[in-house]
Amino acid sequence: MNKINFPTLRKYVKCILLSFTGFFVVLLILTISFLLYSTSDMKKNNFTWNPPPVDRTQNQYLVMTVNVGNSDWDCTPYKWKLCKKVVEQKLTEHLQIIKPDLITLQELLPPRLCQNANETDSHKVCYDPQSIPQVRRLLGPEYTIVCEPHSQYECFGIKKDIGHVNGCPDGELCYSTRSTDTGNNCDNGFSISAITVQLNNGFVFDMVNVHPQSMSSVCRANMLLRAFQGDKSQQPIIQNDNVLILGDFNLDPWRNKDVSVKAWQSIFSKGWANKKYHYHSGVAEITPPYYTFQFIVKGTYDLAVSNFASGICHVLGETPETARLDGGSGNDHRAVYGVLTFPSQ
Repeated sequence: MNKINFPTLRKYVKCILLSFTGFFVVLLILTISFLLYSTSDMKKNNFTWNPPPVDRTQNQYLVMTVNVGNSDWDCTPYKWKLCKKVVEQKLTEHLQIIKPDLITLQELLPPRLCQNANETDSHKVCYDPQSIPQVRRLLGPEYTIVCEPHSQYECFGIKKDIGHVNGCPDGELCYSTRSTDTGNNCDNGFSISAITVQLNNGFVFDMVNVHPQSMSSVCRANMLLRAFQGDKSQQPIIQNDNVLILGDFNLDPWRNKDVSVKAWQSIFSKGWANKKYHYHSGVAEITPPYYTFQFIVKGTYDLAVSNFASGICHVLGETPETARLDGGSGNDHRAVYGVLTFPSQ
């Protein structure tokens, strides 16, 4: 019978204990970070910022994109969508102040996620009946709203008084975007979708809401390429020469270097319909760009791009003399907004 080597055994036990200790320390740090992030300043509402003036005679429009989701542990059963009433209320109040003409939203909480929730916490969105979808509560009756039909996490809002959305009656809520799927072995809770908008002045353009997969750069790259360039199984979701692209790209084109960044840079450099894409956000405002995501890993993920408009977008709560859309906390992304000038025809 072999003798037990006690020094070696103690060494292995020590390594195991140190590994477990390290794991729990990291877990504790993450837990504290989540708790501090989700609860700090929740009762404050310091949104005193006023949106810039918009001159319709110069074909100016207030454009906005906002990821309304969060990293709150309490929202884990709802896939980190906008699950808290207090956050929804603050966003609703502040969107009514800004009244963007064109907006894309990501990580909304659709009614279907509440159907079997049996929520007992009165502070959660799903505690109440969802007879009016969250996106309509946020934007109000002044908008035509079009959502991605499969997961229903991403939506467009277009003010009724500026124009129309092809295939959706004015003021209605439709689930009819042109969308690209995530592909095999990828999370189908993400989407890149498009609609066609015709402004009252006759100008027609495609509007794209970008929210590709966050955890896999390969899936993210494939989604971007399929949406903007197409492949054997799918045509590009863009149908018009003029393109406005807004959303949470889940990549930072100026700081990241993975395969999805290379895919996006290829798409960006080629442009569309013989017209170059250009940024309205990020380095178009300041270099290095302001972060739009600042939870654990920082990055400029929320972007505004077009091949026809002019103007600069800013980051609410980061650009000087602006305030966070959530009034201080509640979302892990910062909203991007700006006044853009469109062609007349």
